[in-house]
Amino acid sequence: MPRKRPVKSKKLNKRRKTSWKGIKFAPRVKRVFKLVATAFFAVVISMATISFLSFYKFLRTPFAASSSLNETFTAEETSSFALSFIVLKDKDDQTSIVEGIYFLAGNAEDKKLDIYDINVASEFNLPERFGKQRIEKVYALGQLLEEGKGVYLTNKTLEKIFAKKIDRYILTDEESFAEVSRFFEISDSEDLFELSSFENAIKIPSEFENLRKNFETDLSLTDILFLANFFRGLGKETTSLSELSQEDILDDYSLDKKVREVFFDGGVAQEHKRVIVLNGAEAYKLGSFVSRFVENMGGSVVLVSNTPHVYDESFIISSDTDSETLKKIKRELGIEKVVPQASPEGEGLKAFMADITIISGIDYANSMW
Repeated sequence: MPRKRPVKSKKLNKRRKTSWKGIKFAPRVKRVFKLVATAFFAVVISMATISFLSFYKFLRTPFAASSSLNETFTAEETSSFALSFIVLKDKDDQTSIVEGIYFLAGNAEDKKLDIYDINVASEFNLPERFGKQRIEKVYALGQLLEEGKGVYLTNKTLEKIFAKKIDRYILTDEESFAEVSRFFEISDSEDLFELSSFENAIKIPSEFENLRKNFETDLSLTDILFLANFFRGLGKETTSLSELSQEDILDDYSLDKKVREVFFDGGVAQEHKRVIVLNGAEAYKLGSFVSRFVENMGGSVVLVSNTPHVYDESFIISSDTDSETLKKIKRELGIEKVVPQASPEGEGLKAFMADITIISGIDYANSMW
């Protein structure tokens, strides 16, 4: 998949398609669907074709060695999910550039899927204090932090663009996918619908190790089953494809509007919890950034301000520990520390009391800014 050159901005909702099988996709779009669907369907088909003993071994074999980036996410327990799809030039090269990054926003209840194709030639202020860099370098820069951190920094970058927690990821490269495609004789997106044929089904057991080698993911077997069923059920007016230029990824207003269509949580909105977001790190616009996460999931932010002094550790002030809004904020932001309003921390910020008060400290600023 060749790197793209910067292009003029396109409307985010410009390209609305019909159905998987009837769509005449552009060549680059076909590759995305082939990559994602092959990974999902091949694993699902294997379950129906191997013997009980082999199936037992299969269930006990992790699909990838990588640990989950978000252990609290279980696909079948949520109506929406955010999935990153990362295509490297060479996934065996620790300094590999990124050939393609895709943000998949799905809502199972509405049977809706939005796919965002990020222009990797764009420049963006990367998390972990890397500053403005071409997005294609994000995986290699993550590896500089620590071996195995390439996916971490790539997902953090997507979270910074979309103000939405990434639940799971799939990592591959063009050569790996080409090898799997040749084995299953997939030459076009239409061929994906023949993956369930008997001829291909009987190939899966012998190919499973190759699939594990070519696709790295933190999806569990349950997640794969859930997502495969979701993908197969997509219909005419529920799938959109958007290519994001550099101008687009900096357009917070338009992105947030699209993200809320998928991730708006009616339960959070019905709680009517008033949320205050405080910048406790003296980082420029950090408070506004955190507020995007809250609003994108349906929360009500009544104030964004600064704390009187700097806090090293991020925390949340709330006396209602059973609140669904609080639980979701903790998961989306990755802030575990919660203190009651009567605590010393709460007493020190009495002027900023609401149902939930979020203080983003230096630790959060260092990881996201």
